[in-house]
Amino acid sequence: MQLYGHYTDLNGLLGIISNKELWATNIRYLNDSKEFDHAYELLKVLFKETVFTDDVPAVPQKQFRNFFSEMTTQMARQYHRSFNSYSISFSKKTDLLSQWRGYCKPNDAICVVFDIDELFKSINDSVLAQCLTLNKCIYEHREQLQAVNNVVNEHFNEKNSAKKQILIETICEGFFELALFCKHDSFAEEEELRICYESLSPRDDTRITFRTGNGFLVPYAKIPFDLKSIQKIVIGPNSNRELSYNSIRFLLDKEFKTNTLCTGFPIEHTETPFRV
Repeated sequence: MQLYGHYTDLNGLLGIISNKELWATNIRYLNDSKEFDHAYELLKVLFKETVFTDDVPAVPQKQFRNFFSEMTTQMARQYHRSFNSYSISFSKKTDLLSQWRGYCKPNDAICVVFDIDELFKSINDSVLAQCLTLNKCIYEHREQLQAVNNVVNEHFNEKNSAKKQILIETICEGFFELALFCKHDSFAEEEELRICYESLSPRDDTRITFRTGNGFLVPYAKIPFDLKSIQKIVIGPNSNRELSYNSIRFLLDKEFKTNTLCTGFPIEHTETPFRV
């Protein structure tokens, strides 16, 4: 069982439990609005480093050097897909001080811990299957370089090497999907995993709606899931520990229609010594 936590606030918890859905935020509207841009530009640099460096022998360098400029042009065309891509973030660390500080307000911090395989399966059982990807984020430069190399080698073979345009488009699709999971190594502490959703018809997609942001509207997609994939809830720094615990237990009892205390559903308080 792989346990990953989704950090949110009490209002978010209420929506997750009551509506049985998670919100996937459009990647152009994440906390770091330039995150995807940085990742995409990084992939261009890594791709160039891969095909013009002789210490990566698995890459068919001569062939790619011939149309490197065409490859980067196609990557620019793929860029527009980012406006239709949505992400739900999870952390391997389910009680992390930097997460409590960065994503939650005092007395309003929750981490919902999932069996990530069961969660993805419960989402994948719906019509969303063809639009979903699940991957751990990649932080280290060498690992990102290897990932780029893997994308190239996965698609390059004698059969499609003669069909240059198809080859370019296929590899650039792989680069786009990879960019969704590349992050700066300063964030490595989070050990983030993401579920990403790409809307194939955004104007007609009934899952997409909006919430208010800081001076703008934030598009997000409602992703349904099975509550059984939740393994526990961690309450962040809170000066009303008993009231917070009891209210969440009451909510769970109501939604699960059973005494969750008797069934062993854990609600825990953070062990982080953070005063609120």
